[in-house]
Amino acid sequence: MRREQKQHGAVRLVGGEPFQALVDMRFPIVAGRKPLLVEPDLVATRPQVVPEPARERSVFVMPVAEKHALRNERLLGLEIFFAAPFIVIVTQYAPVLITRLGATPLLIGAFTSGPALMTAAMAAIGPRYIEWVPSFRWSVGVPAVLWRMLLVVIPMALFLPTGQPETIVLGAMVLSLGAGLTNFTVPAYFPRFTLPERLGRMVSQRWTLLGIGMTISTPLLGFLLDKLTLPYNYVLICGIGIVTTAVGITLLMLVRVAATQKENARKTLSFAELRQHPASVRYLCVALLMQFSLNAAGPLITLRMVRGLGASDGDFGWYYAIFWIVLAFMGFVTARITERWGNRLTFGAAALALAAQLIVLALATNLQVTWIAATISGFASVLFQVSAYGLLVDHAPAGRYEGFTGWNTVVANIAILVAPMVMTSLVSLGMDSATGLIICGALRAMSGIAAIAFLRPQSVASTRPQQTQAG
Repeated sequence: MRREQKQHGAVRLVGGEPFQALVDMRFPIVAGRKPLLVEPDLVATRPQVVPEPARERSVFVMPVAEKHALRNERLLGLEIFFAAPFIVIVTQYAPVLITRLGATPLLIGAFTSGPALMTAAMAAIGPRYIEWVPSFRWSVGVPAVLWRMLLVVIPMALFLPTGQPETIVLGAMVLSLGAGLTNFTVPAYFPRFTLPERLGRMVSQRWTLLGIGMTISTPLLGFLLDKLTLPYNYVLICGIGIVTTAVGITLLMLVRVAATQKENARKTLSFAELRQHPASVRYLCVALLMQFSLNAAGPLITLRMVRGLGASDGDFGWYYAIFWIVLAFMGFVTARITERWGNRLTFGAAALALAAQLIVLALATNLQVTWIAATISGFASVLFQVSAYGLLVDHAPAGRYEGFTGWNTVVANIAILVAPMVMTSLVSLGMDSATGLIICGALRAMSGIAAIAFLRPQSVASTRPQQTQAG
């Protein structure tokens, strides 16, 4: 490895083209690509004298040993597998529960939008939070435990004489403080869990095991919900969730994190700095439109299936089981698809497919037709997630990936906050849920077309990660 140093006293380590996997943390080194080279910093174009205290030096990651990397990959795969029951309960059955408890469309929307507001606030401080709490176990473990306390709130709320759905929504809002921090910290640590050339494999393995876990958990928990009556059915499944999530967090705490060398590392990205990168702004605009269409459809799907088609908990279980089975299968081939077609085209195709999913749901006359929508969604969702993260890397300003990730998270959570409230308000005013699904489908198609038209196809050197070492 050669090393060049300029007057700023820093060097940039860069590799081949960015790998296109689900959570690409701007360490784009893929097996079989060219080895790391060293490129001089290209940020400054005119001579200037930078005082020593003002120098900015990013994190330099010391790679983990290969045996530790393999061990970490196994632990992380098992962790996400055991997290599946919690994810099923919170994202799939809790909205159905508050719907059955008589929640208004606005309250159903608030179940998503309220926590999104708290999550956005926490994600905005994510880069600084990692600096304030540098310990992996504390920065990841405490928020993870806090968010999973919702498994205690849900069954306790069912024993209240009144205000059951309101209590669940309020609990989700408060405890989502932990969700916001967890959503930022866990992906931020991904490059420190394994070797750079194995990062894509680790992420793909996590998605595959998550899909398997969700495939098992969704129909199993749905079966238990149908066999028992309220509130005992939710007491049982939340108890299962507590046990499995405790196992998962314990496995996560056993992971060995790579050491770093850091001096005055700056991870934040101000709004003024962001405006200086038009490509980054265009990406955030496309992401906002897509995230709005994704999250606006969430409560509409629940309303359409429960109140429009009369779906039971078991029916919901089969719908999501099909979704996760297809998603787990797609985890094996998604990397090849994105490598062949690129992030931009893959994103556009996935957006169009997700639009078709909503059209099928809107026109469905029985629950069996919804299985077609579940299949389309499982096929397209993993393609969307992988290509979206690839585009995130491609459009991040050089040396500001962590800060740009924070802006992307804020944009996503703004959509999560606003979109469900807008659509459920329209439903409260008399709009049919099927009509809302068609509107959301049109927005998804528009975001896919916008990505193909306005985003750049592949990353260039200026968007590669800046791993610097003090010179």
